Amino acid sequence: MSLLRFFWRLGTHLPHFEEIADIHRGIEHSGPFKENKQNLVSDIPKPGFIPGLARVTNDFEPYITQTFSYINVNPETLRSRTKAHLFPWHQPKVITNAVRLSRGPWTIAATIDDKGLVCTQNFHGIWSQGKYPLEVIAAILNGPVANAFISTHSTTKHNKLAILKKIPAPQLNTSQIRLIVSLVREYMSYRKQWYESPERSEYFQRICRGIIRQIDGEILTAYNLAPHFEQQLIEYFDGYTKPGPIAAMQIRPSPTKRLYTSLIKVENITEDEDAKFIEVTIINWDPHQTVCLPVALIPDDIKEKLERDTWLLARVNVGATRTEDLVFENIELAPEPNPNDRLA
Repeated sequence: MSLLRFFWRLGTHLPHFEEIADIHRGIEHSGPFKENKQNLVSDIPKPGFIPGLARVTNDFEPYITQTFSYINVNPETLRSRTKAHLFPWHQPKVITNAVRLSRGPWTIAATIDDKGLVCTQNFHGIWSQGKYPLEVIAAILNGPVANAFISTHSTTKHNKLAILKKIPAPQLNTSQIRLIVSLVREYMSYRKQWYESPERSEYFQRICRGIIRQIDGEILTAYNLAPHFEQQLIEYFDGYTKPGPIAAMQIRPSPTKRLYTSLIKVENITEDEDAKFIEVTIINWDPHQTVCLPVALIPDDIKEKLERDTWLLARVNVGATRTEDLVFENIELAPEPNPNDRLA
């Protein structure tokens, strides 16, 4: 199934982004912008100008905004029919780029604004409807699902408002919300310290990379994608760099889908009319719970060696909470223990 069809199905049982946030295009000036730029945007304060974002520049990045311009908001310079100047720009919000960041799958970044910045039509302002705090809204938009949704639904140079409104939003419980808020605030703190102490760039980049991976992992976990769809999503971003200051960073599987080498014990072998099964326990998942595994998944060269108390090794997503979500890869016989080995 293509990602486009997958997202269509995903959107049938998850709320759309417009159900958790109000999204609006930035203010629009009357007349051609380029010819009047010197009268509309300034690098220094001027009467009738307020702090804001005018153009999507290379330093626009996830979660924090360090630089801004001053934008002319005198009523006579604005195109009044859009009503964008009436939105609550002075309130805390999330800001995203309306002009896509690249031609690749990473099209959008979301920063949290508490400075009361106003934006031009090159950006979207996003206000929470109360279900999720701004940190969570930004984390969703900075994640791979939102970026893949936008890039598979539009090939133009703009992140269209109508598409943003239809992004599937994950269902998060209270503990997940608290964790994501904490991680985002922690990232923002370290990123600001990184700006203030560039000589410690390597140290802060390492910390920020770890936090970003945790945030993306929590968001990906919340979507609870089927393993093959999650893998397809990860492959979609292969070779592309995530927006922001972190050097090339590959998306990792969500914690519940991440595979770890696991020791497996065969407890019993059963058979019905259609297939043969082995009942196993996974030592580093739940050694007290039996899992039924079709023998068809076992490599042919070891099927005949299966018997009760046989030990196997496999790559298993031990973060899964349900037996039906378990994935097994690279199944092989566990090596025989060395008779000289002794328990410490």
